Amino acid sequence: MMTMAVCLAPRSLSLMVFEGIHVAMSNSQQSELYWRGGPFQVSIISPPDASQASVSQALKVLKGFRDACQKQYAAFCGAVNGRLLAYERFRQVIEPANGDKSFFIGTGPPDSEQLPGQSTIVQMSQKDFLESLKQGGAFEQQHAKAFAVFIYTLWEENYRQRIANAMSVSKDSVNCALMGDIRHVRNVIIHDNSVVSQDFPGKLKLLSQIWDLKPGELRITEKMLHSCMEQLNAIRIQITSGR
Repeated sequence: MMTMAVCLAPRSLSLMVFEGIHVAMSNSQQSELYWRGGPFQVSIISPPDASQASVSQALKVLKGFRDACQKQYAAFCGAVNGRLLAYERFRQVIEPANGDKSFFIGTGPPDSEQLPGQSTIVQMSQKDFLESLKQGGAFEQQHAKAFAVFIYTLWEENYRQRIANAMSVSKDSVNCALMGDIRHVRNVIIHDNSVVSQDFPGKLKLLSQIWDLKPGELRITEKMLHSCMEQLNAIRIQITSGR
């Protein structure tokens, strides 16, 4: 059961619910990294007059979002390991001299009649296929970027509204600096063809502190996703009053 601590704070302070404990928090602290070590705990910065029942329900939803992100990260790690195993397997059978030859994926021979359920659906050069399987290769980049796009969509189209409902506020009253950063990353991937502009790092509040982003092609490494997941495990949201 959640415990409620009474905090008498000036208007410049909000109450932060730290998985069950209310503490006073200055507005100037709200752009700091959520986690720098120690146990992972999600937290909500809520108005002082928020009810215990509302905050408890919102915390439950927020933990659900954290758990969903963990599952997606586990899927990413599984895909990374699978690709590396596949790389070692195909590296032994693909001859460098045959790199320009085609590699096919499908349910039937590529030179046979193409029928529903018995067709070749992928064709690429053996060289490109092998290079893409490497650590940090094109396939890893696709999965890393898909992770960012998916968890932002999950937040924006599902969990953010559910937290708002729990707190009886509008969706716009539920704010998260980290998810705002991931929204910018998602927009670069979807709208800017994964090209980072000169001013892009300046738009970020938290990721700029843990990601080394430079103008040019956006590359999200396994290490970068790990550091992002550390912050997601300690995700902090702020609730402002009003519908």
